[in-house]
Amino acid sequence: MSEIDKDLVVGGDIYNEENSGGTLSEPLLKTVKRDVFLIYSKLHYFVTAGKNDFDRAHNLKMLYNWDLWGPCILLLLLSSCLYIKAPFENKDKIFSVLHFFSIYGAIAIALNAQILGINCSFFAILSMLGYCIFPFTVISLISLIIPYFFVKLIFTVISVIHIYRIIQLSISEIAPEEKRILILYPISLFFFSVAEMSHRKFERPRSGSLGFLPRKRCSRSRGKVKAFPKDDSSQPPHLTAFMGYKAGMTHIVRDVDKPGSKLNKKEVVEAVTIVETPPMICVGFVGYIETPNGLRALTTVFAGYLSEECKRRFYKNYYRSKRKAFTKYARNYAENQRMEAEIARCKQYCTVIRALCHTQVSKTGLNKKKADIMEIQVNGGSVSDKIDFCVRCFEQPIPVSTIFSENEMIDIIGISKGKGYKGVISRWGVTKLPRKTRRGVRKVSCIGAWHPARVQFQVPRAGQKGYGQRTEMNKKIYRIGRGDDPRNASTSADLTEKTITPMGGFPRYGVVNQDFLMLKGCTVGCKKRLLTLRKSLVPPVTRSALEVVNLKFIDTSSKFGHGRFQTSAEKAKYYGPCKRSAEN
Repeated sequence: MSEIDKDLVVGGDIYNEENSGGTLSEPLLKTVKRDVFLIYSKLHYFVTAGKNDFDRAHNLKMLYNWDLWGPCILLLLLSSCLYIKAPFENKDKIFSVLHFFSIYGAIAIALNAQILGINCSFFAILSMLGYCIFPFTVISLISLIIPYFFVKLIFTVISVIHIYRIIQLSISEIAPEEKRILILYPISLFFFSVAEMSHRKFERPRSGSLGFLPRKRCSRSRGKVKAFPKDDSSQPPHLTAFMGYKAGMTHIVRDVDKPGSKLNKKEVVEAVTIVETPPMICVGFVGYIETPNGLRALTTVFAGYLSEECKRRFYKNYYRSKRKAFTKYARNYAENQRMEAEIARCKQYCTVIRALCHTQVSKTGLNKKKADIMEIQVNGGSVSDKIDFCVRCFEQPIPVSTIFSENEMIDIIGISKGKGYKGVISRWGVTKLPRKTRRGVRKVSCIGAWHPARVQFQVPRAGQKGYGQRTEMNKKIYRIGRGDDPRNASTSADLTEKTITPMGGFPRYGVVNQDFLMLKGCTVGCKKRLLTLRKSLVPPVTRSALEVVNLKFIDTSSKFGHGRFQTSAEKAKYYGPCKRSAEN
């Protein structure tokens, strides 16, 4: 018998002349020692195979001398590491999915090797693939201490290269050269999948972020600005937000200017939203000081005159009130003593200045008498410059063109459409139960375990849908139109004299007579909804943000039905004079 044949495995045990029978009658301690030594020798071989050039006999010995205890221990250790890192809702699936994927994947690769005619035992290949999980187990242990993606990526690449070295040494002894690639290809797919197993998404329990909880009706109809852009004292003082009313949507045609894109120098049709923005009136400012708990309002200075629509905002029932708000303040303002003292106090102590501005809702076609008022942060210059800027703006109209410019990216803050009380299918997008389910299918079948004896907040439940504050980032301004311009919807390619209001007016809004913004795409909220327009927190630098928009056509046909004509004159020219016009 040759030296190689003496070391080959028969039935999973090393054959020799002393142990030609079975091992069922040997002591338990001896069996455990032999298995532990075998696992140690296999791990030592897998760690040092790339550094040491073993002979053919040693490679065959490591391949044929198979065992399944080592792969099982490594698989359990890997599952435990992934269990610690997995989200709460996926922890119970880690062991079952990883064991199923690893065992059946290794079986498929072993069967593939057998089909290709590899002269090796099925369990020997299965054992070899199981020990190849060892580097990934080490990576999982390292990632518990160093949870950085690039560190895990570097270790994964090194491990895959090392595994290929081991498999090449093992297969080179038993596989023909022309069949080695056919064996290595499925092995690479298997181990890359195992390496990314910790990032797998097992299920989709809901469609909707838990960050917006509780999903209830917003207490206000105006979007609240929770963060303003960072102040830059090198710029002149300026306002950072504005308010407008959503009128409706239309579509435009424009040329795309993106060198390298397939759409470059081509026409595209895009949807746009029209937001009516009548000039706002500054009626005061609020001075804030910095404290360990955040900003605190120090004082508020109002202008000498406040319009009726602004005063209505401070009353719950203006009709039944005595309407004496700000009368004493107006007398103090006339004496010009208290206001100067408060302004000097703000210049001395305050660090943040926010202007009090309200909309002129009476200039729109809305059936509304109360003006909407908000604090708008003033950025740029020193604190003294900001206060002087606010005082100069007292009782003065502030048009939207002084705050925003065309081709600028802004943020939209508003209240979404209210949908009322909805079930889990509509509210959270969960899957309907099978048809034969008893007592309803549009529901969640299991809402949690017996203990903890309460329904957890992650479980989808029925309730209010919509009417919550949302912020849409980076909306591009295509046009800032003037309300007194009879050609505010004309372009260089469409010289027709027409306004932005479509024929018949915007459905459920009416006519746009004031300044307006044309924004790309849709915006949050329904018609007539108040929108807060804010300068972008982080100025975008993408190609889409820096692209200069060249409008070629703005559609002004009727938005109620199938509109055919852009203007009334075009319709009259097509149909001829009607009976009413002939009588006049």
